[in-house]
Amino acid sequence: EFRVQYHLEISGVRMVRRHLCVLLFFSSVVFGLWPFPNGNYETGLGNLVVSTSFEFNTTSKSDILQQAIHRYLSLTIQKCPQSSELEGFASQAIGSLEITVNSSDETLSESTDESYELTISATSSSIQAATIFGAMHGLETFSQLVTCSGSSLTIQNTPISISDTPRFKHRGLLIDSARHFLPVNLILRTIDAMSFNKLNVLHWHISDAESFPMQSLKYPALTKGAYTSKSVYSQLDATMVVKYALYRGIRVIPEFDTPGHTNSWKTGYPDIVTNCPSFGRNINNINLNPTMPQTMEIVSGFWQEMSAIFSDNYMHIGGDEVEYGCWQEDQQVLNWMNKNGVPTFNALMALYEKQLWTSLSSSGKKMIAWEEVFNGYNLNVPQNLTIEVWKNEDTLLSVAQAGLNGILAYGWYLGDLELTWQDFYLHEPFVSSSWTSQLESQIIGGEACMWGEKANQYNLESKIWPRASATAERLWSNQNLVDIPSAQARLEQHICLMNARGIASSPIAPGFC
Repeated sequence: EFRVQYHLEISGVRMVRRHLCVLLFFSSVVFGLWPFPNGNYETGLGNLVVSTSFEFNTTSKSDILQQAIHRYLSLTIQKCPQSSELEGFASQAIGSLEITVNSSDETLSESTDESYELTISATSSSIQAATIFGAMHGLETFSQLVTCSGSSLTIQNTPISISDTPRFKHRGLLIDSARHFLPVNLILRTIDAMSFNKLNVLHWHISDAESFPMQSLKYPALTKGAYTSKSVYSQLDATMVVKYALYRGIRVIPEFDTPGHTNSWKTGYPDIVTNCPSFGRNINNINLNPTMPQTMEIVSGFWQEMSAIFSDNYMHIGGDEVEYGCWQEDQQVLNWMNKNGVPTFNALMALYEKQLWTSLSSSGKKMIAWEEVFNGYNLNVPQNLTIEVWKNEDTLLSVAQAGLNGILAYGWYLGDLELTWQDFYLHEPFVSSSWTSQLESQIIGGEACMWGEKANQYNLESKIWPRASATAERLWSNQNLVDIPSAQARLEQHICLMNARGIASSPIAPGFC
């Protein structure tokens, strides 16, 4: 039996060629998987029909896994109308796949093992994983291997053996519901699309200068800063989003950006926002007023309230683009600083940030902040703070050299329509020769960012996909997988798969699904 092995190694990509016809068969399978497996991938020359009575079996009692099985059975079996006859070129059928997990723990965190092994043959097929979340990735891979041939579902190039694990543990997508309110059902559909791409973190940028759309029971006046009374997420909405994401192996990290980008807070609580009217031409420059006692009381109390809803270990505290000129314009701020011996705006920023860090740390939360918190305000940054780099890619190395964990967003801004999927695909976090294995280990991953100034419910999906898919493969697959022609062939098929599953991904070339 001829077999092809595809090994992804640190030193490069190596393909073992045994026979030309094997490669022709192999290509049809390779082209169908996105993101490409980060490990061994072996295929053969056979073909299997998926039985009309196909089923997934597991002894796990996890409701998350059981729901995933039900979901993927539907996604897999309903690809095309099936006949009761086997296609002529395939003489054997696959009737079931056994799923084995070492643990049915339903806790999802940054340290969750997402690896899996998938084997498919005429005699037995299985997914083996350490966790239910790894098994769910295996289900996604299996579903992509099943294709419609005539009136039957088939799996080509069997037997197949895949050993797969993500390159980075943080593979995120940022959505912005402050610049345009995003309906809950769209957020849920975005979570579905993320799972199809093996992304595992939804960075939900909820509030900003333009609107404050999250319900607070402690501080109900905050939602006076929403666009309308209907443009508000209830706490039940947020709880549903978090649970829906968990059931698809995705963590939800909320961001409520402070002390900058807080103009929307003043509608409900004007006393905690700095009075700097000349900066009203760009409301993003309006800051909270750290000198007012109730400012940190409300900020801290609100974060504690949100911590009970957003159960992830991490919270994103923002911290970007704080306009010191706004504080300079408020005489009350200047008088307070003079009276309390706060000599500079950097010192005022440090005072605010330290209070926020202390409050969140006491709640057991880890924090993520934008890069200015690391290098823009001369702050003494705590070691439990992860820095997200968006302005200068070189800052990522500096973050690692400072002993901090980092996330890369630079180069993956979806709002920049001049950046193609190829740009996203080839954007590599580690480009400098100064990177060592130790420094690389401190970069936990990256995010594609869909800021909402020009993205609403009507164009969001087409702006995100498939360029975020390119980021997804860069964060999951081997660093040396950089061949654009082969990636394009696979991505075109993946776009068709997303379209068939109800995701309005844009095309990348002429063709049809």
